[in-house]
Amino acid sequence: MIVSSNQLMGILIISLFIISCWNTPQQKDGNHVNRVSSLIEKQKRTECRLSELKDSIDRTWDEINEMMVKNLPDLIGAEEAESIVKVRNAEHLRMFQSYDKLDSSIIDVIDQAEIADKRFAQSIKDLKFDLSNIGDSITQILIVAPENQRYQIEKMIKDYRNQKITNKCK
Repeated sequence: MIVSSNQLMGILIISLFIISCWNTPQQKDGNHVNRVSSLIEKQKRTECRLSELKDSIDRTWDEINEMMVKNLPDLIGAEEAESIVKVRNAEHLRMFQSYDKLDSSIIDVIDQAEIADKRFAQSIKDLKFDLSNIGDSITQILIVAPENQRYQIEKMIKDYRNQKITNKCK
């Protein structure tokens, strides 16, 4: 029997297709561990960014409160002064009767902090949404991963959680 070049090409294409089908599950399976590793790294970066944002907010309000302590008018009673320097929110500060007695430079800084707080709040919301999506992706991968890789993935997650407790964001 003589095989034409078209038949030979057809056999070759079918053979390549069958071989690629056999190899695909193994390649996909191998990517589960790599994908989770990548997601864990992304989670670490996102958690660190979230921590940095929260620290930045705290530093801003620490500076504002320090300015207020140094510049509170003598007309403000000691009890109100103690209360006002503990507040870390522009809207709440405005509720104090003595707010209008604050130096205009402090009021300007409080107004700027309020604007920054709104931006930070949106960024924090976005980062928490990203973290939720990362967690969902890891869960989905665990569902479809073969059992031998599930063990590896669960170990990676456990190791990351243990590392997160000790290392924070370095």
